[in-house]
Parts: sequence; C-alpha cells; structure tokens
Amino acid sequence: MFRAVTRLAMRHPPHPPSSSTAAASSSTVLVRSYPKTTVVTLNREAALNSLNDDMIQSLRGFYATVHDIVEPDSTLIVLKGAGTKAFCAGGDVVSLVKDEPRGTRASFFYNEYQVNNMIATMKQPQVSLWNGVVMGGGFGVSIHGRYRMATESTVFAMPETGIGLFPDVGGSFVLPRLRAIEGLGLYLGLTGARLKGADVFHAGLANCYVRTQAQLAEVVQKLCSLEDVKQVDSILAHATAESGVHDVPFTLAKHAVAIQKYFGDHHRGIADVFATLAAADTSDAFAHKTLSTLTKCSPLAICATFKLLRHGATLPNVTTAFEFEYNATQHLMASKDFNSGVTALLIDKSASPPRWEHSSISEVPECDGMLERRSDAVAWHPTRPFPGSAKL
Repeated sequence: MFRAVTRLAMRHPPHPPSSSTAAASSSTVLVRSYPKTTVVTLNREAALNSLNDDMIQSLRGFYATVHDIVEPDSTLIVLKGAGTKAFCAGGDVVSLVKDEPRGTRASFFYNEYQVNNMIATMKQPQVSLWNGVVMGGGFGVSIHGRYRMATESTVFAMPETGIGLFPDVGGSFVLPRLRAIEGLGLYLGLTGARLKGADVFHAGLANCYVRTQAQLAEVVQKLCSLEDVKQVDSILAHATAESGVHDVPFTLAKHAVAIQKYFGDHHRGIADVFATLAAADTSDAFAHKTLSTLTKCSPLAICATFKLLRHGATLPNVTTAFEFEYNATQHLMASKDFNSGVTALLIDKSASPPRWEHSSISEVPECDGMLERRSDAVAWHPTRPFPGSAKL
C-alpha cells in the first residue's frame, strides 16, 4: 500500500509561459498561457465536457509537467469547461460499457486516478470554475485542487450508485470529511442527491463563490492578469465576500437532524442505514423519499459505496484511497450492474429500470474483497504507466 505520496522526478522545470498565445494539447483539451496563469478548457461542450480517454491522456501529460515544477506557487492553473451548461458531467461511461477502444475499462480508471493524484499532490494552485454541471470525473479533476469556485448555476452530484458504480475519483476520501452536517458525505454518495448554487459552497465542496456569469468573467480576467500567484487568495476571498453567499441559507439545514440520524457516523453497516430508514414514522417524508431512491440503485454499488466511504475516512491520504478505488472499479466492471445501469439509463434511456445482479442489499455478499486487487487486474500506482501506455 502507498502510505506516502510519490513525487515525479524533477529533470528540467518547464519554462514559464511568456505570451497569451493559445495551444491545444488535443481538440478536446485546450491550453492557453498567460504570464502567470494557464487556462485549461475541457472542450466537449456537446457531451457536457465529459472525460473520454483522449482527454485523460492529454490531462495526464499536462499535469505531469506542472507536477514537475518544484517551486511552490510559481504558476496558477485555471480549469474550466467549454460553454455554460457544464464544467464536466463525469467520465464517458458509455464508451467504457462499449469498451471503446478495447481495454479502456482497465486503463481509463488507472490513468484518471493518476491525473487526480497529480492534482492533489502538485505544488501549484488550481482554481476550478464549477460553472454548470459538476459530476463524477469532473469532481475528480477539480476537488483535489486548492480552489473550487461555484456559481448560482452550479449543479453538483455523485450519481454513480444509480449506474452500478460508486463515487470514485477520490470521493471515498473526500466525502467522509464533509462536516457541514454529520453524515452529509455518505448521504450524497449513496443517494446521488443534487446540490445547487450556494448549497455547494455551504456543504464544503466549493470554497469560493460568485453568483453571476458577469462576476465569474471578472474573476477570470483578474486571474489571467496576475503579477504574483500569491494574489489568488485575496482575489477569490474578495469575490466570495461580494457575492453575498454567506447570507444565503443552506437548504439542507432543515434536514440536518434527519441526515445525521440516517447517515451519521454511528451506523456500522449499510443494513443499519436501511433498517433505520424503514423504521421511520410514516410522516417522515425525507426518510421515505430517501429509502425509495436507495432501493432503485444497484444493491452491489450501494454496499460498495458504504464500505469504501467508511474505509476512506480512516486513510492517511488520498493517494492511498485511489489504490483501493481502483481495485473496487475492477471488481464492479466484472459484475453485470455497471453494464445494466449505463445501458438502461444512458444508452437505451429506457423507462424500465436496470436489472441488477442482486434484488436487495441482503443478497449482496460481504464487500471486503472489493478493496483487494483482483488476480487478473494490475496494481494501481501513482506514477508508473499502465502496462502498454507511454511513459511521461
């Protein structure tokens, strides 16, 4: 197991960008350089900027270069999505189900988690502009950076249990550490509940906020005109204070007692969560709606999510969490639930629910084995290339 972060070897530091000329790592990841700032745009607007294998490879190369910069706070990364509908709606799971290109199921998650880990461990600050939808893989390329800016149009969710997966990309490490409400991370991870606008800030996911598109554009202009990267803190703090977000109520506050009761730290197993929800008074609309949501999700994914989030809460760093998450993805890829969930909900878009491998959580065997590497899978490593992949 990796108990300490492994840093990429430093050879020759990249020359700081000296002009505002645009360059593209690929047609789907655009890179534009300014004197102290590099703006990276996820450029699949028609697909809500969802991450495919080409984008992951481009990002992997880009962040490997940034990770090699030894001097802290010498350059700023601004990560954004093309258009205004989405920052990034997640990974391209349809391609994973179709396994296009062949072998992607194993390599995609491996490389994606390496990108996430480089962002988590690099010495340069990143500001991610959560404008529009932020889900799954979009969470992974942003949550581990230093700053996440939400707007009134932000829509956050980790809806993986509905397609036979779990909130990965470091979600098993991050979600248990949300303390705005005890149990909030488990609630979000199991149910896929959506948070919008200021709620994303109040939950502790975003740490800066602007309300309008005009305010966001003003912040971006200031970030691209930096003379000193150390100015970022004050720019974002001022914008957040001016937004009035602290005067906007947290809409989940009214459910705080219920979330703690049904998803709090005292629950020792997923069966306990279900039993407590089922035993709720008939007048408890929150409990009955939540239980209804959970029973529609993959029982295997629900059990895996509970196990991973409880385990993730005990880990010393996110690098270690990626190792366990990669092991779990390979187990779930071998089950039929991921195929069934993605096919029913995203490919066929059928009115019929997915046909899960288990009819309820009581039929799911103990999930401890999901944390261990499958005998036919490679071991995830923070820097070593996936077998057959190009070295960085």
